[in-house]
Amino acid sequence: MNNLGTNRPGTWFLPTILAVLTVLAVACGTDEPVAPAALAPTPVINVPTPNPWAISGIVDPENFGWPRELEFDGERVTIAGPPERLHTLSLGHDEIIVALVGAETIVGIGSFTANETYSNVALAVAGLPKVRRDPEEVVALDPDLVIASKFTKQNLVDSIRGAGITVVRTALESSAEGHETNIRVLAYMLGAEAAAEVLIADIQGRIEFIQGKTGRVGGDRPTVLSIARFSDSISAAGADSTEGGIIEQAGGVNAAAEAGLDGHETVSLESIVAMNPDLIVITQPDPGASELRDELLGEPALAGVPAIADGRVIIGDPRFFTTLSHWNVRGIEELAAQLYPEVFAGVEFKDFD
Repeated sequence: MNNLGTNRPGTWFLPTILAVLTVLAVACGTDEPVAPAALAPTPVINVPTPNPWAISGIVDPENFGWPRELEFDGERVTIAGPPERLHTLSLGHDEIIVALVGAETIVGIGSFTANETYSNVALAVAGLPKVRRDPEEVVALDPDLVIASKFTKQNLVDSIRGAGITVVRTALESSAEGHETNIRVLAYMLGAEAAAEVLIADIQGRIEFIQGKTGRVGGDRPTVLSIARFSDSISAAGADSTEGGIIEQAGGVNAAAEAGLDGHETVSLESIVAMNPDLIVITQPDPGASELRDELLGEPALAGVPAIADGRVIIGDPRFFTTLSHWNVRGIEELAAQLYPEVFAGVEFKDFD
């Protein structure tokens, strides 16, 4: 049994209770007390209040033995024991799993996880088989657990389950808090609670460091517009977007959200003028990012926009700005340094281990 009381730092502890049973027996015709017999220690888990594992998806947040149950969108799944052969259908899941347990249990990866342009774990998983999002290829990996996201097509999930393989579809979503809930849910599936606590403590420390520095800066917060171009259209990241959460945690104001945009919506040059951002971050890879940057800086219609006038159009690493994992924290750090260069002068940010 995997027990948090023995491996989770900080808030969890497992006291040993020794119960003493006095047994009276009749021996040789006289009543003589027999030496007290110690019972086996009874494990007790003291759960902090509120319980950090009492989150959506975990059915019994006080059960850290096996089997374990999870439920998403009315689908309940039982995991009998720690998975030994994992496959995910999401880059974000792969990045979190590598941070929690390494790549040793992953049996195959998708194209985005293998692509160094988008993936923060491409080198860690470089030797693994690459498969398409095809049920036959996934089943051929012989995984004992497949992890899908809300973006995974239902027919793919149904086909994999039809082959007798356990599939958990988690609500992997954007997060302004460093994906702590996503990390805990995955850690619960893997039996990696202690590793989750270490990772979450690192995330919290990094964000608190950023907010501690930006919180001391007076005046209005700078407005930031996050964009990318797909085909001939420019898309801006509004409210409830990964990029929007990064902007807010970095100490900026999301110009697209302020303009009423939700998710990712197409914008025109006129819209950019109306949003009037102090800084523009382009979150697509090169060469497209550099081409878009040059076009914006040379566009006469945008000349009065502060970000254009001051030359504050930067290229954000897609690995940090578009993934759905704790690596978004690196995006927060990089953007904060751009928004407040004097505050973060000399500060060196490091990647996650």
